[in-house]
Amino acid sequence: MTVAELTRITDEAGIDRAATEAAIQEILGSEEAPEPSMSMVRPQKDTTMLSMGIGGAVGIALGLLTRLGLTLALPAVGGLALYSLFQAVRSMKRKTQLEFQLQNVVSWFAIFVSAAAGLGNDIPDILAVVSLAWAASSFIGGLLVRYGPSDSELADAKLLENRKK
Repeated sequence: MTVAELTRITDEAGIDRAATEAAIQEILGSEEAPEPSMSMVRPQKDTTMLSMGIGGAVGIALGLLTRLGLTLALPAVGGLALYSLFQAVRSMKRKTQLEFQLQNVVSWFAIFVSAAAGLGNDIPDILAVVSLAWAASSFIGGLLVRYGPSDSELADAKLLENRKK
């Protein structure tokens, strides 16, 4: 396959010409490969609603565990805290603070509602535990998302490291 054929195919596929040329230059080993521009960055899909739905489902599932008794309430809250930490790391890599915070509040609200439905007498206690856990996970997760390295920052660091070698 020639460079001209490859360029024609990428044009037909809707791939940015500058990105194609940069990839070709990188493959051919040219020292003057162009720096990536904003036009080369592929926009990410908006997954906010999907993330909120998944977070709500996880919250409801863990909240239903608490219906079996208060002994399972603490592990359920701990499980949702671990899930929130996982989501914070995932959002950190994509730098999607709003998506993380929305999913986090939906998850904690869902665990509260489903737990309160089964344990009606203990609603103030459930609200206190869930509120504290939500505040802590929002704060810690928010810091991770804000100050943690994104995928593009990690890729840039690897690229610089490879160029030094």
